[in-house]
Amino acid sequence: MSTKNHGSVDAFPQRDEDDDDLDLLTYNEARVRLTEEVAVEEQRLADLRQRAETEPNAALDHTISGSVRRLDGLQDALRRTSTHAITEANAAEFYGRDPKEFHT
Repeated sequence: MSTKNHGSVDAFPQRDEDDDDLDLLTYNEARVRLTEEVAVEEQRLADLRQRAETEPNAALDHTISGSVRRLDGLQDALRRTSTHAITEANAAEFYGRDPKEFHT
């Protein structure tokens, strides 16, 4: 299983074909898929907006609004799945309890 730190929200995640964690969607794999979907939706939105310049209509405006909402949701999910370093300050939140409780 891959244990690489994949950096900040702005870092472009990469597929790890050597990752042997086949039964779970890892944070990295989720970020890869979300990044791909964001790129597709950004292109779709750009195409829709370009089309709206030459053929404006209410149905197209509605489609653009939906695309904007979807893109916002995808980008929000991408931010939420970003990897963050575990520090003493955020460890309890990450692990669900104080890590000192693990030491016996």
